[in-house]
Amino acid sequence: MFVIFGVVPVIVLGFLAFVPLIAGIATVLDNPSIGALLIAWAIAGLSGARTVLRVWSGVYTENTAPGLVTGILAAAPLTLPSLLDPDLPGSLLPLYFSAGPIVVAVLVLAGWLPEEPRDDARIIEYEEAWPG
Repeated sequence: MFVIFGVVPVIVLGFLAFVPLIAGIATVLDNPSIGALLIAWAIAGLSGARTVLRVWSGVYTENTAPGLVTGILAAAPLTLPSLLDPDLPGSLLPLYFSAGPIVVAVLVLAGWLPEEPRDDARIIEYEEAWPG
């Protein structure tokens, strides 16, 4: 299910992220705010796509959660047209490519819990952390 609803749509969205990136670069001199917004949106989408592909390959880093969140934020505007004006079955394909990765990222974030047992918890005292 991760591949069907996460990896396949993310690859398509990753390639589509180059459209706002090129548009942002083209308009940044004429309209800096719109150009910067488009560039930021594209970078967030590419970051989210890269993070989902890394999670699929089993790589978790300290940037996994922020990468998934930026991907969710980048894909969220793409779901609005299909959710606000549902035209079944015509809106199912756009929802598959936009909402599928969002659901997968949310499920990864919800299931991402620390694996350290509770009896092995460590408390750092202030004297050790801040000598003085």
